[in-house]
Amino acid sequence: MLIAGLVIAGIGVLAFLGFFLAGRKAGRVMNTPLVKTGELAAKGKAIADDKGGVSVEGKVICADPLISRITHTPALHYRYKVMAKWKVGEETKTYKIDEGKAGTVFEIDDGSGPCKVDTNESIDCPEKVEYSETKGRALLKMSKTIEFTEHYTLQAGQDYGKTRIPDDAKYTVTETVVPVPATAYCCGHLNEDGALVQKLLSSMLFTSKGRDALLADSASTSKRTKMIGMVCVPVGLLLVIIGAVTGGTSSSSGSSKARTNKGAKSGKTAKAGKTTRAGKAAKAGKRGGKKGKRGGKKGKRR
Repeated sequence: MLIAGLVIAGIGVLAFLGFFLAGRKAGRVMNTPLVKTGELAAKGKAIADDKGGVSVEGKVICADPLISRITHTPALHYRYKVMAKWKVGEETKTYKIDEGKAGTVFEIDDGSGPCKVDTNESIDCPEKVEYSETKGRALLKMSKTIEFTEHYTLQAGQDYGKTRIPDDAKYTVTETVVPVPATAYCCGHLNEDGALVQKLLSSMLFTSKGRDALLADSASTSKRTKMIGMVCVPVGLLLVIIGAVTGGTSSSSGSSKARTNKGAKSGKTAKAGKTTRAGKAAKAGKRGGKKGKRGGKKGKRR
């Protein structure tokens, strides 16, 4: 019960964290000025808030989108990672074979003129597409080539610097892609070139659903996570208290039972000892009586 309580309370804490983040996102969207794209391109930071924050919404124009490394998906931003994992005896070893990310500069236009958006750092997009797969070399296959997608393969059992990866290692390939939507809402900060970018400790919000839908989703997430947290935290703490109390009582009861059992065993052993001694004495008496009778009979014959 103690462990169950800790788990439930932990879920509640995570839910409250989600509630805080969702509320923070909603507050940021509501407090960041939504401006015309042409006006932003013309006036720049003059129409941003005091922290340089500004948001726009309109048609996405990207004539030359990125092509993602693993799945070859047209993208505004992507990141990927390739990991190897194997065992040496009881020890598990891992090695990062490859990792990378890429972004691009594109435009958003609401009809008043385009403004630039730069995703080279990062982008917070709920519509991102994720790929993840783990594979190893087939046992009966002569080739060491492992195919993950039509566009990405790797060779098993290779040397990477001083690290030798064995033929039987497992490889995990992951990729996250922000696809190119027809329209989008973007909330970020202006850089010196007049483009919307991610600022340190403040992500760039991007969604194809639009500003109103993002606010509605954030409000729904905030309400749901708050409810989960308000239920899980007190229930979890109550179970922890009950588990701690009953655990202590159980330990005391266990010790008492153990002492009682030891006492009972000692008593049985003592009784058994007495019974054995009494039995031996009775047997010795019977043998003595029989000898006495035989001696008396011999005397009479004489």
